Amino acid sequence: MKKRGLIVGIIVACFLLGAVQGAMAAPKDVLNKCLGYILKVQQPDGGWQLIAGKGESEAETTAWATRALLLTKKDAAAAEKGVAFILKHQNPNGSWNNNVAHTAFCIWTLAEAKKGRDAIVNGVTWLWQTQKKDGGWGRGPKGPNLSIYTAVAIRGLLAAGLPIDTLMIKKGVEYLMSVQNKDGGWGVPKGGRSLSLSTAWALYAMLAAGIPRYEDSVQKGIKWLLNVQLQHNGGFCFFKLMPPDPELTAYSILALNAASIRGKPIEDALYYLEAVQLPDGSYMSRVPMEFKKKNKKNTQTTCFVSWAVWDAMLTEAEHRKLSFSPGR
Repeated sequence: MKKRGLIVGIIVACFLLGAVQGAMAAPKDVLNKCLGYILKVQQPDGGWQLIAGKGESEAETTAWATRALLLTKKDAAAAEKGVAFILKHQNPNGSWNNNVAHTAFCIWTLAEAKKGRDAIVNGVTWLWQTQKKDGGWGRGPKGPNLSIYTAVAIRGLLAAGLPIDTLMIKKGVEYLMSVQNKDGGWGVPKGGRSLSLSTAWALYAMLAAGIPRYEDSVQKGIKWLLNVQLQHNGGFCFFKLMPPDPELTAYSILALNAASIRGKPIEDALYYLEAVQLPDGSYMSRVPMEFKKKNKKNTQTTCFVSWAVWDAMLTEAEHRKLSFSPGR
């Protein structure tokens, strides 16, 4: 009888643990806390800093935060101030900070807001001028191609409304496919070690640009990405045997959702994001390169988590609708 009672107790305990974990997996609460933090740290000039309270407001960080508010329709007035900041800080040459990623993210957010048509056109023109002959993009007009910058550029161009068969986009996708590693992942530079950071963004861009999810390159990328998700907590690592990170997890959710991967991988990732969210709604990460691999609380990670959680909450039908009109 004692043995039977022990077994029953274990079964009940396991059931209760599962129920508690299920109850904790509340993406809407995670998203609302993210948005609360984002609104709290907006600066008087309408922009956002990478780390709240340090340095000046930045166009790229402002683009991430503003898009989070636009997606969720959280605070129109705050989003309007963010859009104004972005428009004010565009360079005469059409770029933002002469940086491909900064420019692409600003285009993306302006397109989401349906504001700044001329600014978007000028930004797209600058991206066209900075694309290398092989289809890739680096940080700026000079320097080596980087897969993540190429992927972000593609997403920005799609958000601006360029068709997927536009030469710029086709060449960008071809470049990404040409630099995929044999293990299925992508490095940041060509031939670099496969990382979830670059693999997730490459998949996210390629799928948005019309590459079918059943295509061999995409399937290998998905397999590689799922292989760096930790089974015990759902977080994603840079590569195997590394600690998980919320920003890497957010990027991975975006890529897997784009590939219509649902169920346990996403649910576990959302559970992880809830477990590591700070009380004020923000996140710590070592991903932003400015941190030199040190774990710090920052706005960037919090914004990307909000993007990913919002994306994960969409229905399959809503995802299909978005896939045909990235800029909506």
